[in-house]
Amino acid sequence: MWLDKVKEQLPELEVEWRSFSLEQQNSKEGPEWKAWEQGPEYESRGLLALRAGVASRAYGADVSWKYTLALLKARHDDKADIREMSVILDIAESVGIDRDDFESKINDPEMLATVAREHEQAAEQEIFGTPTYVFEGAKPAFLKMFAPPDENVMEAWNAISGIVAANIQFGELKRPQPPWPRGVFD
Repeated sequence: MWLDKVKEQLPELEVEWRSFSLEQQNSKEGPEWKAWEQGPEYESRGLLALRAGVASRAYGADVSWKYTLALLKARHDDKADIREMSVILDIAESVGIDRDDFESKINDPEMLATVAREHEQAAEQEIFGTPTYVFEGAKPAFLKMFAPPDENVMEAWNAISGIVAANIQFGELKRPQPPWPRGVFD
């Protein structure tokens, strides 16, 4: 969500959210099992939110951006249960999307097909987690981090983009745990 603050300072920055199913990635069912092939009786942990994210693109980049940020805030800050259609529709309505139209788009089978396709494309790039940053001309990079304080968003962005996009010699950077994240918020 801190990327919104980066975009305020870099309006030319283009962020394209893509679907990646951690449920699929972390499945113990074996490589042939696909979360998106389980049918409507399957209680997924994340496919509804991913379908909704894809559906939000139909309303244009600005609305989709607002929807994605609202979804992330609901999930991570408010601990909302984004497995529930009513929660997804409330989030959509909060950013000006018509509930009925949005529900219709979410339920279009193409949304699930897009989630599957985007996940498989990510897997082909050896992406394994979120958030993964992909810069043009650079290999994808996963970065586990806390959102920086407002006064440090550009410093953090410049560090991330510099390491990921411009320095292919960096393979892995990891802090021992613990103590990380001890002291991060002191």
